[in-house]
Amino acid sequence: MEKRKERRLKNKRILTKRINGLLLYSILLLLLVMVLAQSALVIDPEIGPLINTALWLEGEPLKSADSVSSVGGVSHAPWAVVSFKLLDRVSMPGVKLLINGREAGTFLQNEITVTVKQGDIAAIKNTDPENPVTVIVSKKSPNVLAPQINSSVHGKGVLHFDGIIVNTTRFPGPNSNL
Repeated sequence: MEKRKERRLKNKRILTKRINGLLLYSILLLLLVMVLAQSALVIDPEIGPLINTALWLEGEPLKSADSVSSVGGVSHAPWAVVSFKLLDRVSMPGVKLLINGREAGTFLQNEITVTVKQGDIAAIKNTDPENPVTVIVSKKSPNVLAPQINSSVHGKGVLHFDGIIVNTTRFPGPNSNL
């Protein structure tokens, strides 16, 4: 009976050592993967959008409601949606929407909807010297504080809207109702 207790105690010690070793190995492996991922992001920042759908969709016109829901489900950042509408015209392919200086869309139709975040700068680039354009903010998500609905720019060249201000104190989750 005494030998049996000693054997059990010895087996418990061996099992405990194996579990401790496995846990330590798992923690070290996880740390190594994290360091490698962070290093890859520092070396090549273009990898970020491949990992995070919300970054991938930033500044892109939304094609469906699925795009908005996928952003909300992936990122906890305060993302917002703004729609820009071309007034008095159905289409003007020479007029472009810029988000932070990068082309986010052209007015092939009279309205463009894009995802934006805090601090983004929206601008309209009109390359047609003969036809000044008027573009308004037609819709926005409730967490966008600026620009306001019906804010407009008019003219030729590059026309800037107010900077995007997003209410970050209360960001709805993907399953909440606003």
